[in-house]
Amino acid sequence: MVLPEHAVVKLKDGREGTIVYVYGLLSKPKAYEIEIEDGIFVTAKEDEIADIIWMPPKEDQICTVGYKICITKVFITDREPMRWLGNLIYRDKKTIAVQTTWVDDYDLGLFKVQKKDEGLEIYFKDRMFNLFRIMRNGSVVGYYINMSSPVREYLGELEFTDYAIDICISPDGRYEILDMDEYEEFKDRINEDQNEKMLREFEDIKKSLESRGVEYINEILVVP
Repeated sequence: MVLPEHAVVKLKDGREGTIVYVYGLLSKPKAYEIEIEDGIFVTAKEDEIADIIWMPPKEDQICTVGYKICITKVFITDREPMRWLGNLIYRDKKTIAVQTTWVDDYDLGLFKVQKKDEGLEIYFKDRMFNLFRIMRNGSVVGYYINMSSPVREYLGELEFTDYAIDICISPDGRYEILDMDEYEEFKDRINEDQNEKMLREFEDIKKSLESRGVEYINEILVVP
């Protein structure tokens, strides 16, 4: 099988990356140019690829409900982008909802995420944040807000830029603001207009959490 550009693969040496160019005839490629990290490329032959992690959809499948989609989180800090997969469960002109499964354990302070916890992720095309709900065995573990750019949509992929400020929310409505120090250090990398809009939305979210708590969060999480 010929792998297309944008496919995400795992090499036999354990590294993962995205195919950015196919060398040779499309019917029998000689090799693939693969971006392993931001700005780092390797050339790999077909027999050096161990597994296919994600395939871009065909044109008639692009971002249709039920399709597996790749989400990329880009940082304003010097961290490498994060990438994970989810199932698209809802979309309209402004909102995209994705179901995910957590693949690692995370201690977020107010709660701990465990491997195989279930996630519902809500992304917005016109708002400066996204919202995650984490569940385990049918019960809510907690909520997490990334202050960010609006989500960007590509061929079967979602991408957003994380603006460092996070809000961790417990099931009973208590919340903590995280990573303000990172924001202060790297905020000059954010477009000025985007930064001002994000900060206004950040203040609105805090006011809503103070006055309405989890009720406010659950309203955002409602998908048909």
